[in-house]
Amino acid sequence: MSVQNNTAPFAVINSIEGKSSEITIRYTVTDLEFDTASVSLFYSGYATGDEFVELTHVTGDTNEISTGVLNTLTWSSNDDFRNNEYNARLKLIPHDASGSGEEIITEVFEVLNNDRPETEIVSVIGDSSEIRINYVLNDDEDDPCDIILRVSTDGGETFETTDFSGDKTGVINGNHEIIWNSYSMINSNNDNVVLKITGQDSEGEGDGINSEIISILNNNPPRASINSENERGSGLRCAKKRDCYCWLKSSSDKG
Repeated sequence: MSVQNNTAPFAVINSIEGKSSEITIRYTVTDLEFDTASVSLFYSGYATGDEFVELTHVTGDTNEISTGVLNTLTWSSNDDFRNNEYNARLKLIPHDASGSGEEIITEVFEVLNNDRPETEIVSVIGDSSEIRINYVLNDDEDDPCDIILRVSTDGGETFETTDFSGDKTGVINGNHEIIWNSYSMINSNNDNVVLKITGQDSEGEGDGINSEIISILNNNPPRASINSENERGSGLRCAKKRDCYCWLKSSSDKG
């Protein structure tokens, strides 16, 4: 008959530091027989279908761990996934020569490995009808992005999404151009227009920088012309354009 007098080690996760890229895990292991221990680290989240998978991109104190000592692991999370995880969990299992101890599972935490795209308007060409807008897109993960155009007619206080043509879907990093039919939204003259372009990747919409205030001139004033004298000699003639009426008087009219 054999007697097993070895108690499996147990661990405590003291802290998790960081929310992107390198995540630092600090922990202690207690072994009642003062055996040296090792640990295994597992992760679960959207990228793993919420199943725990052992992590391989881990450095630090994984072996030859003494009891009661504060240890550190560094997990290079962006080597395992490049998206944002909002329901991440870690599981730590200690081991000694006799076997494995009880697993420790953390509370849910966030790992944000996807930066939202950034856009900047380079130039705005034109002041009526079709407006050509040149912009730069930068997404740190090189994700293809969809582009959103918003227009403000009150100097940037409120914005309204509007349609446009050009480089608008599946856009990659670099310089691009879109064309906005301004008359579809502004059929008058407005000196208080602001444009904003934002990029959207699989994780959501990024931040855009407002353009300078620009003028849109989509309402030309009516024009009148004298074609001939009035057949009855009154010297009066009417010209009509856009529901505006102008009565013209010839120099021979003494009234």
